Amino acid sequence: MLGTYNKSSNNASTSEIAPLIMIVDDRPDNADLLAMMLEHQGYRTIKYYDSLHAREEVELGLVKPDFFLLDVMMPGMNGFDLTRCIRSNPRLPYIPIVLLTAMQDDKARATGLEAGADDFLNKPVNRLELAARVRSLIRIKQTNDELRRKTEENRRLNDELRFKNAQMARELGVILKQSQSS
Repeated sequence: MLGTYNKSSNNASTSEIAPLIMIVDDRPDNADLLAMMLEHQGYRTIKYYDSLHAREEVELGLVKPDFFLLDVMMPGMNGFDLTRCIRSNPRLPYIPIVLLTAMQDDKARATGLEAGADDFLNKPVNRLELAARVRSLIRIKQTNDELRRKTEENRRLNDELRFKNAQMARELGVILKQSQSS
């Protein structure tokens, strides 16, 4: 099943693009309800009812979500395995993953956390809890993204500085050689 994309009426300023949340749930009614709750909060959503298709689109870079909301129990590939695939992809930056589950046992939660999930939400999902967790993890992602951008900028500036220092040292060497020979 193709992913369906919904553009929310973004509450953020027009210069900001609302974060994109990928919802993967084999039950369309659940995915639609989650999308509606998140769009009401100003987020953009994309829904997949097939975890294998969602994985493929992410791996190919066809969709670049800012957040994953994954059902645990799905045919084909469950939420734990999809989480492992996402986390094992070196081309993907840190993207928060929240697993949705009706399971109450600690072993399932431990499995999800070991797979790389950041958090869990119980089904049925509480609208306020969903909004708070998404907001919190998006804030962490944005801070992480900004840190990565600044680190890359510092790396670039350091490389430029090293190049200019080497260039100046060569020029100084030429000047010293010329002054010694005269």
